[in-house]
Amino acid sequence: MKRLSLGLAAMLTGLMLSALAPPPAKAETIAISAMGFGTHCPCPAPGGYLEEEQAGTLKTIMPNSRFFAPVSFPSGVKVCRLSLVYRDVNASDAIEARLVRKTYASGSNPFSAPVVMAKVTSASGVADAVRIASSTSISQATVNNSNSFYYVLVTSVTFNLDFLGVKIDTKPTAQAC
Repeated sequence: MKRLSLGLAAMLTGLMLSALAPPPAKAETIAISAMGFGTHCPCPAPGGYLEEEQAGTLKTIMPNSRFFAPVSFPSGVKVCRLSLVYRDVNASDAIEARLVRKTYASGSNPFSAPVVMAKVTSASGVADAVRIASSTSISQATVNNSNSFYYVLVTSVTFNLDFLGVKIDTKPTAQAC
């Protein structure tokens, strides 16, 4: 009976400890809809940028449009892939997404240049359909929330380059991309 009680106590202790332990880190995809992007000037025309929503797609209607969205990464991850989900009916121009890191330190220059961690550009040719462009070329891939902010900048040089959103794939720093 004593053996059974000790075995049961050990099993319960193990179950309680495993319930308190954090789950193992896993790969995640951060998906940011184009509907969440905002614009900031300097603007190419008086009155700011113009865009139009159509069924969840951000349709740019001004040349040289710029759209921004913050990215909130979980701690302890590295960025593995940046993808742009878009529609391109312009054979001459491209739409581009950049993942940007803005580092800071107390007393430092607030206007120091941010780092472009990844960049992806729409493919050549015309396809009046959803397309996805991806890049696994990532600079400074490890996220550091203690001294950095992160955002995505999407630029569209002309009016017939539209986008649906961006995806960012991450993995725990201990795992390979």
